[in-house]
Amino acid sequence: MSTPSSEMELKDIFTSAQFKAIESSFVSKYGMPLESCGTNGKESLSLCSSPCHPYFCRVIRNSRPGAVRCRRDRRRWMNIAIQTGKPHIDVCHAGIMLGCVPVVYRGTQFGGVFFGKCLLKKPGKAFGREFRGRFKGFRFDGDEVRRAAGRLKIVPERQLVRAGEFLQSRLKRALVPAKVKVLREQSALRRAEKESKRKRLRAAMPYISESSAIWPAMEYMNHHYDRPITLAEITRTTKLSESRLSHLFTEKMGITLFDYLTRVRIRNAKRLLQTTDWECLQIGPAVGYDNQSYFMRTFKRLAGATPQRWRIRNKHK
Repeated sequence: MSTPSSEMELKDIFTSAQFKAIESSFVSKYGMPLESCGTNGKESLSLCSSPCHPYFCRVIRNSRPGAVRCRRDRRRWMNIAIQTGKPHIDVCHAGIMLGCVPVVYRGTQFGGVFFGKCLLKKPGKAFGREFRGRFKGFRFDGDEVRRAAGRLKIVPERQLVRAGEFLQSRLKRALVPAKVKVLREQSALRRAEKESKRKRLRAAMPYISESSAIWPAMEYMNHHYDRPITLAEITRTTKLSESRLSHLFTEKMGITLFDYLTRVRIRNAKRLLQTTDWECLQIGPAVGYDNQSYFMRTFKRLAGATPQRWRIRNKHK
């Protein structure tokens, strides 16, 4: 089964209007928000309910280990759903129910739409013990977790199954074969144009033998800014040593490698502030910051204002 290129996303398959219609019917019938993700586990923000995460999920995702596990679960759920061709429903890493409906057309994977984020019964003492076991060694406010768990929706297992079947039927109905075919052709053309542009840029660089290593390093940071990245990890995309890459990057770009990564993260944080109604507690982890206060300080230093004030000034630009 093939996967789409990075240019082909769920937002290209379903318009916002189509998603809103699917979401409206699903929420009115089952009362659960929807979250759409590409095959890499990243959310397609224009195809998500607002908010798409209950308070319990936001508490978990506000920690680095929680956010990493959430994304890992989404990739795993999608793989199972795509392989079986039907909704996959199971207990996620945090102990709540999570369902995924695959979005696949004629062997091409586009991602999945997630639902659930609920419990089968009211949380008791056993839930607290299991939660501590799942996150042994990690710091969570026990009282906050209990309050958040108490606010989760209670949904019987049979109703979850029916919800998955209902959602899958609506998604299949919204897929337009002709549009998918056109998107495939457009995607192939964009890939060819991108590769041609990359070759022209590199051909124009007199220092191509070494500084061409900057390009894969920059591309890696642009695609993986939403999680912690080490210098060793970035260096593995090149043929240089860590010290040589750091020196060459600073020499050619005028800023350090991690200053560039910081700018990428803040640029994407601005995009989320403009295009979504996410809270700052959600945006920080989404752009690679597991420390909320550090994210706020860094944003203010580079943007000249706090995220809240920046959003007010730039929301409708």
